Amino acid sequence: MRETHGMRSVNAPRVAHDATVEIGSGGRARAVNLSTGGIFVAADETFDPGEQVHLKVNLKDGATPLDVDAEVVWKEDGGMALRFKELDDVAKRRITRLVQSASRPSSASATSAFICRRCRRRCARRHAI
Repeated sequence: MRETHGMRSVNAPRVAHDATVEIGSGGRARAVNLSTGGIFVAADETFDPGEQVHLKVNLKDGATPLDVDAEVVWKEDGGMALRFKELDDVAKRRITRLVQSASRPSSASATSAFICRRCRRRCARRHAI
């Protein structure tokens, strides 16, 4: 049985992902983390939980941005969690490859850096907040 807490799914590993996300018609945000279930973005403008939005997510894999509809699950000051709606098999494979490559222990960036809430990008400084 698939278990979820908010947006996080036990069956969907999540990794840090710093990339541009287009929201709706022209809005921009920064991806913070990503899984096959959804994405958390840092954004100046957030939407209310339950709202449907269209996303274009740069997966930084050399292909065109992921073009997907999503639902806002929760929001906080400066960001929001979105659940993907009906990802096709190609999109799921692209995200799965990204998650697997980023979560390999040999990857220095995956183990030594984290997405800083202050900088909103990978940062090794660990600011006191």
